[in-house]
Amino acid sequence: MVPAMIMLFVFLHVAVIKSVLMVFLFSITHISLGNVDWLLASFLVPGA
Repeated sequence: MVPAMIMLFVFLHVAVIKSVLMVFLFSITHISLGNVDWLLASFLVPGA
């Protein structure tokens, strides 16, 4: 998404914040729907 927005002449900081916002919103959606395996997430988070 970010490279496409940069090619469409969107400022870099705007493109990055839109991408981060979408990831945040989708993660909140998946958490609220119960689609997160917390045991697996507890192993992956320290490496992130």
